[in-house]
Amino acid sequence: MGQGFSVEPAAVRALGDLVLRAGAGADSYRQWFDRLLGAGAGFDTERGEGFLAAAWPKLDLWQRTALSQSRFAADLAASGGHELRCVAHWYGVVDARAAELLDRLNPEPDAARIPADEVRDPVGAASFRDAVPVGYGGPDPEAVSDPAWWPVKAEQERQELLDLGGSLGDVAEVIKILTGSDKDFITMIADLLVGDWTVLQEQAVLYNDAATGLENIAANIDQGRFGIQEVWAGEAADRAKNWLAAYRACVLQLAQYFRGACRAIQALAKLAYHLMQEIRHGYSSTIDIVLMILTKGRKLGLERGLRVVDVISELLDEIGRGGKIAKIVEDREVRDIIHLILSFDEVVGAIQTLISAALGLAHSFAGQKTLDELLQATIAMGEPPQWPEDYEHRDAECPAKGKRVLL
Repeated sequence: MGQGFSVEPAAVRALGDLVLRAGAGADSYRQWFDRLLGAGAGFDTERGEGFLAAAWPKLDLWQRTALSQSRFAADLAASGGHELRCVAHWYGVVDARAAELLDRLNPEPDAARIPADEVRDPVGAASFRDAVPVGYGGPDPEAVSDPAWWPVKAEQERQELLDLGGSLGDVAEVIKILTGSDKDFITMIADLLVGDWTVLQEQAVLYNDAATGLENIAANIDQGRFGIQEVWAGEAADRAKNWLAAYRACVLQLAQYFRGACRAIQALAKLAYHLMQEIRHGYSSTIDIVLMILTKGRKLGLERGLRVVDVISELLDEIGRGGKIAKIVEDREVRDIIHLILSFDEVVGAIQTLISAALGLAHSFAGQKTLDELLQATIAMGEPPQWPEDYEHRDAECPAKGKRVLL
């Protein structure tokens, strides 16, 4: 049971305004999640399942959860703020004795008090001033391109890999011959990396910003809880204070979820970056090997009156048939080329293994079977909050009740 009944309608009204501002702040993040979701996946579905396409189911689930959860945060605060303003209006017009009698009819658990040292601006709380401005104008372009973030590093590494494949000339033709497949490893790399990888960084920055914003919204709610605790007492006051505490807890839980999503995306991009680095090192090695094959093949081609690609094709045919191995081994130039081809096959096999590992990582991420660092980041997200029901005073009536019209 509370400490009697007392109320200052102006304070309740100011509390309602504070909660409305919190709702508007949450809605500004909802709008940006809506924009990000509407922008699409960032990968080309015509090119099959690259890394982004494989990882996308989980990323898309997080985006949709972020949109729905930020809408909950915004809508609950909006309805709660309007209800508090309605309550303030009602207290201003109802008979004080009647209000006190009604208050006793519906006992509520006592609301926990909030100490001053848990409030960012105890002095400002008396006037229900926000401790931190809330509201979001979108990700900072400098943050989206910040090279300290792993998604940006991954995008840069991706571009370097794709640039390698775009400037090979004769080397690319020889690689296709040596690979002996319609889908050589250059095409496999391009397919692996297809899509707009900047989407990962946009997501990571937005989750990080939203987490900070929600923590600030929670701080402002604490301002309101501290400011109202001495000027509104009774069962209805406890009901409102308990609702504010529950709302604040959910806001902080959602902030944790968003912060974890940011870290998980960073961990995913970090793993992709290191795999791409290894692929690039292998890629560079194959180019070096092919250049040596070209050099020796041109010399042999001049001796035999053949184009270098024909020389290589002829050697591959001989190796495949095994018919003239003894003769081939006797020719030093040919033997050197064969050794280079075998080295090429070994490096290409390693590259293909890395490509499979990258796709496996993306599929594992989508299926919640991830490597340690990524798994830890995902676990740290926790679950989205279970929001309280809309706040409602049991007795208050006003012309604007339920209409979200400011009185």
